[in-house]
Amino acid sequence: GIDVLTVGSGYTSGAAVSLVGGSGTEATALLTVGNGGGGGIGNSGTLSLSNCALANNTDSGGIGGQGGGLFNAGTATVTNCTLSGNTTAGGSGIGGQGGAIYAGSSATLTIVSSTISGNSVTDLSGKGSAGGGAVYSAGPVVVKNSTISGNIQSGFGADHGGGIV
Repeated sequence: GIDVLTVGSGYTSGAAVSLVGGSGTEATALLTVGNGGGGGIGNSGTLSLSNCALANNTDSGGIGGQGGGLFNAGTATVTNCTLSGNTTAGGSGIGGQGGAIYAGSSATLTIVSSTISGNSVTDLSGKGSAGGGAVYSAGPVVVKNSTISGNIQSGFGADHGGGIV
């Protein structure tokens, strides 16, 4: 099997890793996704991440960035991972949402024994719609035995939280 998988280096559009549909998508080795532009991982299926690092990814754009480290439109479980240094920035439509993780309204998200720190989201839209320096979720989120600290939200209308929204 694979012991270490490193993906991403200076991508300028689209997620560094994109997982579409299906189920059973699993990363159980040491997974590092970093320096992606357009987010680190995009998921619309079933994703299980274990023992991983999602770091220094950026998602920004015309409408607004969502999920610098992970964009989740499916089911995602994040276990024993570190998410740090990820950023999103808003655009013309919305402010950035979810510096580390964005989960849509039909998504489910579980975070276990993980650290989410040093992520940021910025509202450049002037609409005051940015939020969730760590996590922005429109659906259910379960967080167990994890640390969420030092995440920030800034820009116009900076009132929607640096932690979880």
